[in-house]
Amino acid sequence: MSEEKPLTLTDLSKFTQEVLLPAMDERFAKKTDLNEFKNEMGEFKNEMYTFKDEMYMFKNEMHTFKEEMYIFKNEMSEFRSETMTTFDYVLSKLDIILDEIEVIKYQGQKKEKRDVVIMEALKGHGVVGPKELSKLSVIDVS
Repeated sequence: MSEEKPLTLTDLSKFTQEVLLPAMDERFAKKTDLNEFKNEMGEFKNEMYTFKDEMYMFKNEMHTFKEEMYIFKNEMSEFRSETMTTFDYVLSKLDIILDEIEVIKYQGQKKEKRDVVIMEALKGHGVVGPKELSKLSVIDVS
């Protein structure tokens, strides 16, 4: 059998320094690591508060935008109403004008028919001579 030496305090201390502590350093967090993690968590918490504040500001901006859109919607509704009222007014006036045009056309046609009858009567009874007929034909009364 192999000969084993008894474990001495020096050997135990040497084993602890060379093997056990480096192995523990790799597997367990140190106080400095925990403090660093605590600081990082504090920074993260501050970033979350900042983000929360920015979200509240954004929410307020969206609320203001919503109110502005309601105002714009109401203004557009009023504009549409005014436009339709004006359009109705213009159409009513246009209807009157179109009716008047029809009346003027009708009266013009009746006048032309009357003028033709008068000219035929004047020619037929010899009231208008050839010279006057030529002058009247130039101004298109027949």
